[in-house]
Amino acid sequence: MPWVRTAGCRPRTFGDSILVALCTVLLFACSCGKKEKPVEDTEVASPPPILTADQVTMDPQGLASVMKGEVVPATPHQAGAKPLLNGEPQHLRYHFDQDSLTPGYHFNQRQVLVYSISAYRDLFQGAARDTFNNEIARLQDILDGRPSRMNDTIPFFPRVDGHQLYNARVEYLQLNDGSGIRFITRYDGGVSPEIFYSFQGIVGDRYVSVFWPVTAKELPTMKEAPRVASFLEGLTQEEFEPSLETIDKIVESIQIKQPGAAPPPLQ
Repeated sequence: MPWVRTAGCRPRTFGDSILVALCTVLLFACSCGKKEKPVEDTEVASPPPILTADQVTMDPQGLASVMKGEVVPATPHQAGAKPLLNGEPQHLRYHFDQDSLTPGYHFNQRQVLVYSISAYRDLFQGAARDTFNNEIARLQDILDGRPSRMNDTIPFFPRVDGHQLYNARVEYLQLNDGSGIRFITRYDGGVSPEIFYSFQGIVGDRYVSVFWPVTAKELPTMKEAPRVASFLEGLTQEEFEPSLETIDKIVESIQIKQPGAAPPPLQ
């Protein structure tokens, strides 16, 4: 077939035709890629649904006849205030029988708290957010490794303006779709009784915090934290009132309906 020449143009070759076809294919592919850009790149993940009081159940194991739950409104974080991780998201609080809970949190009042980890994290920015993420990650590492003795404090929420003096009688408890650590402790600064029972656990996106005042027979008046912890380690479960085993059973009976997905990656 003879070459076709037009005014001012060189002859079109077979190679030119191939080049044009390739360019057309590439342009089509780029156009298709733009149209099929995933929507999720611009979407923000929805937070887990807020729990209602009837979505958490537990068996008080004879230590109480009635359990009452309530939704506690959020308390905003105040930058620069103490403790660093002050403030709380909206959450659930449960108390027993006719216990009267005063505003704030006092470790001499038995209660169970359930938070959304995502909502808790969203209270904070900057250094406070990093600290919160580190504490959640540290607790998860403890629950994964399950050390029998702790050489450091155990993460604890809600935060109070005091320091964890020791932790004794460490045990790991299993909940539905989650787990946690129980221990006996005391805080300084006058914010806690002589000793109290605590449980700190993670169930999906939910953080479960339990504190329950206990007494121990012949608890010495000595104030040196290591000596107190050593004394507590030597007691049987029945030498605590109430028995640690009974409180453990209450904690292990906690059932959280629709606990939500695992918390999103730390940011």
